[in-house]
Amino acid sequence: QCQPCVQCYHQKLPIFDPRKSSSYKVESCDSDACQELSSRSTCTQRNTCKYSYAYGDQSQTDGDLATETVTFGTTKGSKASFPKVSLGCGHNNQGTFREDGSGLIGLGGGPLSLVSQLTSSVGGKFSYCLISFLQEGNFSSKISFGQAGEVSGRGVVSTPLVKKSPDTFYFLTLEGLTVGDDNETSTFVPFKR
Repeated sequence: QCQPCVQCYHQKLPIFDPRKSSSYKVESCDSDACQELSSRSTCTQRNTCKYSYAYGDQSQTDGDLATETVTFGTTKGSKASFPKVSLGCGHNNQGTFREDGSGLIGLGGGPLSLVSQLTSSVGGKFSYCLISFLQEGNFSSKISFGQAGEVSGRGVVSTPLVKKSPDTFYFLTLEGLTVGDDNETSTFVPFKR
């Protein structure tokens, strides 16, 4: 969410004010990022890119497509900064957003997702451990990028992701389905290719 707010949901953190940032820049209409949005963007008379996006739960956001330096804390206690990350600076946001957050990050395979934009730094690797939103207490979900996002160790298995359309989704090849709760009563049903 960004100032000035036409309509913003209540959030606990201060709302970002781009006028106070020296690295914030609104994208032009002919920028690659604006072109990627195509049907979700419009061009102003000043040649700046406006976006409008609706989510499956009917939440929506409208604002300026911009670039900004994004900074994350690291597992070692330092900070990692990434300049010129494309993001939506929402001036009109409504829906099922919660006051604990101040925005959304894209983790899909599309060109504007955070993971795709940071590929040269993190190699497209991330892991996200989600805590149930019903969880009570002082817990938070954890996201890790790059080598810290690799999940390995005893008993860990993995499968490659498959590129398909639309590229925002992740796909995998399903080998079969097991029905039952233990080895004696479970049945494996292989899928034909």
